[in-house]
Amino acid sequence: MTDQSDRKRLEAEVHQTDLKESQLNEDFIDSLKQYGPWVLVAVLGVVAVRLWMVRQDQDALVKRDTAWVELLTTTEPASLEDVAIAWPDVDGVSNLARLRAGELLLQSLSATDMIEVERTEAINQANAAFSQVLAADDGTRANTVVAVSAMNGMAAIAEAQGDADGAREWYGKSEARATGWLEPLAAQARARAASADVASAPTERPTTAPITLPDSGALPAPPTIVDPADTNPLGLPVSGDGASGDADQTP
Repeated sequence: MTDQSDRKRLEAEVHQTDLKESQLNEDFIDSLKQYGPWVLVAVLGVVAVRLWMVRQDQDALVKRDTAWVELLTTTEPASLEDVAIAWPDVDGVSNLARLRAGELLLQSLSATDMIEVERTEAINQANAAFSQVLAADDGTRANTVVAVSAMNGMAAIAEAQGDADGAREWYGKSEARATGWLEPLAAQARARAASADVASAPTERPTTAPITLPDSGALPAPPTIVDPADTNPLGLPVSGDGASGDADQTP
């Protein structure tokens, strides 16, 4: 009797468990039907955002690489200005491009055959490049080297124009900008200011474009003019006594 009651109780418990599991399964299925699409949409949204972030990172890397390659491979001042305009938000490419353009323009001033008009144009372009760099300076330590380089460039322009006082003023600004951040640059600015009078000494320069000579470095010789009366029928020159002409005749 006891065994039968235990068996019935066990069957009842199993039945109750089956009912509970069945109810749980039905509730899960109902929930899945009700909320499943939204959960799937949320998961897909997270995946899409993640893929977009990866793609953005890749695009940023490609953009940065392209900007630096253009900066490092461009050698003309006008083209460097184009680089500065094209990449204003990539690292310091814009400022570095303008600094490089200004330096190249200053180097061109050392050419002895540069006429005054070309010299003035190069100075104006260099001044514009350095001025734009200084306009973007925020006074932070990170921009110290760039700002000091631009100020030194402005001082070099003043020296090229024979303005020693203007050069010393710019070197003073350069020293002040570097002090507290990069002391070696401040010392360099002081040393350059001390030699500004020598660097600003005037130099004789041509006022007109030079004459371009042939590769040999000499003017070409004028052509030789031969009188037709002094040539035989074959076009060869005849000597003064006519011997050449007689020697060519056959009896």
